[in-house]
Amino acid sequence: MVAVGEESIAFLYVMAMYKVMREGIGATLLPSFFGGLVNMSQTETREYSMEQRYQIGEVIEHPFFGKGKVIANLKKGKIEVNFEKLGVRTLVSNYKA
Repeated sequence: MVAVGEESIAFLYVMAMYKVMREGIGATLLPSFFGGLVNMSQTETREYSMEQRYQIGEVIEHPFFGKGKVIANLKKGKIEVNFEKLGVRTLVSNYKA
């Protein structure tokens, strides 16, 4: 059996999102599919702040969206987070005023 790490899951997610954006299919299915792969009960939670940097796999607590796991670091200071109840959202990170 092959072990699937956080980086592998993030890569699969990015490739699936690319297919969705390119072909316009299945956009509503991806957050629920990847929600099943995220286990947020075993790790320490950090409070979300747009001034902080985050690593893939970190669990954050957003004041509005709730608890979520960072699944991708995007360019220009953005991260993608898979929230337990809302699915995937893009948030600002490492913001400098």
